[in-house]
Amino acid sequence: MDSTESEARIFDDASHHYGGNWPPGLPRSQAYVHTGLFLGWIVGAGLCSERFSTDHAADLKTFRSGGISGPALFERIGGILSSDMLSDEGAAFASEYFDLEQGAYLDDYGHLLADRQPTAYHVPDTAESARRISERIDLRYAQWKQDRTQ
Repeated sequence: MDSTESEARIFDDASHHYGGNWPPGLPRSQAYVHTGLFLGWIVGAGLCSERFSTDHAADLKTFRSGGISGPALFERIGGILSSDMLSDEGAAFASEYFDLEQGAYLDDYGHLLADRQPTAYHVPDTAESARRISERIDLRYAQWKQDRTQ
């Protein structure tokens, strides 16, 4: 059963980033990187809702074939990540791990990808960035699942 729209929680909205205190000269596409890398992992893990998978079938096919990155996918779908886009399990995991104020995702992202950049928005949208953060998300997800079964 997928999360319903009436319960939808917005995890992130790219417009809040590029519409705020945005670094001068940085392309707006960089606002999609941090959440897009997470979305790419979500898609790869099969944690999207059926409706999201149906509504964005062509874009997901392009992503899965390597034609676009997670951040490019996030931009194509409008730059909003919400719970109704995820399966119930995906939404529950994102609620704990991806919570931008209390979850561990931004700490992991900063430590693995952003520490050597001028700002977190300067992380490159590369396969290496996706690989590095995906490995950490895999570990966090496995621990999260283990904690839920205890």
